[in-house]
Amino acid sequence: MMHFVISCKYPPRKLYPCYITLYGVHSIEEVSARILLGLRQSVYLKPGFDPLEIDKNMDVHNLVLCFDDLERANMDYGAILGYVNLYVEHKQIKTLFLCNEEPILKDSERKKSYISSKEKVIGKTIEFEQQPEQAIQEMIKSIGNEEYRTFLSNLIDQMIELFIIEEKGKSETINLRTLKHAIYEFERLYKHGAKMSEVLSQQGLLERMLLVVVLLTKEIKSNATIASIIMENESMTIDRLNASMRPIAEGKRNLVGELVKYTAHSLFQGEFPYFRSIGIFLLTGNFNDAEFLDDLKFFRREHETNLSNEQPAPEKLLMDQYWKLSDQEFNASIFIVLQNVEAGRYKLMEYLHIYDYIIHFKKNGLLNEKYEEGLLAKFKKGIDIAIKLVETTGDNNPLDLINSRFRSSELFSYIKEQWENKQNQEYEQLASEMSALLKINPKQFVMKLYEYRSKLDFPLFQYIEADAFVDDLFALDNGMLMEVRNAIINRYEASNIGDYLQGDRVPLNNILKNIEFMNENTPASSLSGYLRKELYKDLLKIVEKLTPKQL
Repeated sequence: MMHFVISCKYPPRKLYPCYITLYGVHSIEEVSARILLGLRQSVYLKPGFDPLEIDKNMDVHNLVLCFDDLERANMDYGAILGYVNLYVEHKQIKTLFLCNEEPILKDSERKKSYISSKEKVIGKTIEFEQQPEQAIQEMIKSIGNEEYRTFLSNLIDQMIELFIIEEKGKSETINLRTLKHAIYEFERLYKHGAKMSEVLSQQGLLERMLLVVVLLTKEIKSNATIASIIMENESMTIDRLNASMRPIAEGKRNLVGELVKYTAHSLFQGEFPYFRSIGIFLLTGNFNDAEFLDDLKFFRREHETNLSNEQPAPEKLLMDQYWKLSDQEFNASIFIVLQNVEAGRYKLMEYLHIYDYIIHFKKNGLLNEKYEEGLLAKFKKGIDIAIKLVETTGDNNPLDLINSRFRSSELFSYIKEQWENKQNQEYEQLASEMSALLKINPKQFVMKLYEYRSKLDFPLFQYIEADAFVDDLFALDNGMLMEVRNAIINRYEASNIGDYLQGDRVPLNNILKNIEFMNENTPASSLSGYLRKELYKDLLKIVEKLTPKQL
């Protein structure tokens, strides 16, 4: 823009344009510093001179000062124009202001001084109207992927439409910068073209996914709360009804509700997919291929279910688009779902989803009274059964998979309590078995520590009686004692010490006290005495590693 204006206003000759942004300036001193920086970068002047004395350092006849972002300055507009006028009137330096005048004229506090100063300082005003079609075409030409260029070229009319879309009665359009950002981000997704086409092109949804990326890009730039909303919402099929008909957790907002305000757009018709992996990618810049492929699989299953003649499962009917059911189908689905709930036929995450919907139906008077009696008890009974089927060892913690929007639910509190009780019972049993092995088969104890290292990321020593453990340690021969020592050290070196191992700190301290007491009664000159003292030192390092660092 700067070079275009210069070429239009001044005849062809050697000019030195000096770009100066006024974004965020609070004082005349800052404006002066920006001018000095611009002069150094454009005409390579040495530092240390007063920019108001620029005419003493160079021939200013061919210099053009170009001030950008006036509307984004955080000070009086008139004061800026008055200061810059020192260069215009007293130094005879050619000067341009590039700005969006609309927000300036809407600023009730600073508008008056701007208009007054403009009349005195600005000689000529050139107005530029955005012509998105040409800009979009140039944007597409700069893309290297020929197939992606073709895809975008077929959507130019729809992209132009983004510039006239009205948002809830107020004119807030997508700008070229946002569109350019979204188009470049979407290219990363388009590289999965074959995999995406398999799921999306058959349904004509790829173009609508681009629309979601553009709208989310705009929201991320302008909506301060959109980050938390993206993190709270899961992959879903978006349609206009979703915003009003789906349950929303207390204090949470639905992502669909943030996007349906754009329903004036022609692409915003029917249903189209939102991938949580894409939302997080746009938010953080980190693209997770595995999560993206999981989203694709999810929508493939959705598509295959819609194409088949099979009746979807009742819980899917309720959580998908229950408003399309007849009264009889709706009640029959609830009856079957509550039977399955009580029988423990769902995963823990599914229980929270279903409970969310059932409570939504209850609050809106849609749940038959006969189903309301003992409702929470039925869910708790089913959860008790479901929890018994989930393994507690390794990285398999179902609580990690539960979305944050459900964590305030009374049902989540129950699941968390029951899961932790199950963990404690199984950990205690496993610790008891390990402790017994140390006495009857210490080599097997060592093998278990190595073999199940990743599955023993819980406070093992919290469930082991310290006196008995130390007695068994001191009964070992020297060679086996060192093998046990190495296996214990390996356990803590291999683990990213997290909250799950902090519980070992106090019991290991008790074991250390017992070892210290036993060492006092062992001849210091013996080999076994030396090895036990080395064991003590190693366990002490582990305790220090487990001790939270003081801030």
